[in-house]
Amino acid sequence: MKSVDWQGMVDSTSLTAPLKSSEWLSKQPAPQRIIGLTGGIATGKSTVAQLLRQQGIPLADADQLARQALTRGSLIEQRVIQHFGTEILDEQGSLNRRALGQTIFANPEQRRWLEEQIHPVVRQELFFF
Repeated sequence: MKSVDWQGMVDSTSLTAPLKSSEWLSKQPAPQRIIGLTGGIATGKSTVAQLLRQQGIPLADADQLARQALTRGSLIEQRVIQHFGTEILDEQGSLNRRALGQTIFANPEQRRWLEEQIHPVVRQELFFF
């Protein structure tokens, strides 16, 4: 069979020989991908995150960012204490997350209020990750 020559670009060898990786792999670095890792309680999110970290893949953990937003002395912590009162503090004056959780999960309006304080900070941190 006679090969087709498109201005010297294709011959029978190029149509039948296996491609070399340098011919089909892009010379450009792959674009960065953002992967969302979601799931309910005890579905393995932490395990998968640990495996990704072991591979050197950078992770932004929204739960961790939310905890950081409520660190002692932060503006959001001050707003939360002002809003919910000292009942959500432990003996040392630190935020008692269990007490706060009981309060917000018992009252959807209070949960929404807290989310309105924390979520903008988390979104901003994720945007600049």
